Amino acid sequence: MKKYIDMLHSNFETILNDVENEILDDPTVFEFIQNKHKLYKLLLMQTDILTEYLEDFNINKLDKTLYKIYYEKLDIPYTVIYKVLNTLKLKLIQILRNQHLDKIEIYEFANYFQKLLDEIAKIYIKKDSKSLKNIIDSPFIKYLMFNSHIKWLENILYCIENEDLTRFPLINPKECEFHKVLFYPESLLVCLDKNLCVYLEDLHRIIHKMADSFYTFYKNNQFSEAYFLFKDLKEQIFKFKQIISELYFTTYSNVENNFFKLIEILESSQDLYLTMIDIKNLKNLNTIYSE
Repeated sequence: MKKYIDMLHSNFETILNDVENEILDDPTVFEFIQNKHKLYKLLLMQTDILTEYLEDFNINKLDKTLYKIYYEKLDIPYTVIYKVLNTLKLKLIQILRNQHLDKIEIYEFANYFQKLLDEIAKIYIKKDSKSLKNIIDSPFIKYLMFNSHIKWLENILYCIENEDLTRFPLINPKECEFHKVLFYPESLLVCLDKNLCVYLEDLHRIIHKMADSFYTFYKNNQFSEAYFLFKDLKEQIFKFKQIISELYFTTYSNVENNFFKLIEILESSQDLYLTMIDIKNLKNLNTIYSE
């Protein structure tokens, strides 16, 4: 690896200038960095990380240095780090080709570099997963449709936090607890529209499919791919829970009216339901209003 480090240092200024210019030309990336000075500091840090990583790749020094803490605290998204390091990688590979290095050596270098990106992505997956814990603390967790998918989410968060996939919920969407409760009377009361229930079912199926793909990438140590998939998965989970929360809020803001609407819907259908209602302090109500 020494020749790669020497190559990095001997072409240091040229590489940094080229990478800096490419980042500056990408407004979607530069908006997270905000100024050229911050970008230059970021580039220097990535170069230092790369240098140390290449010094002894086999013992995976990234997890044994302060750089792990550095990425955990860094307020710049992984997409930006990926863009910076991937651009740096392409510049270095081009230099290797210009020096007519063997294709196998170039391939090995590219693999070493990709493993660095994957290790950083793994740190970001764990860091970004923490925001999903807000769902578990939601006041809507007491409701059936919201709560029925919490255990599934808790198992995924446990696997990410502990880097252990043994509890990952690889289940068919139709075997999931949410699917079982989707057409319960409470769920129909909240949806008041079978089409809306079907939409939630479709979204639920997409989330399971994305989670299964995330599991495959993560299990195969393809953490960069796993991160980008997890980013989309997290967005869909928030969307899913947000819709359910809003439905419950709307329903219980006028629960009596919605209850009678549900009765009308059920009367027009061929489905039969037996409903048992337990009213607290019924005796006091009878005393006031009579039986």
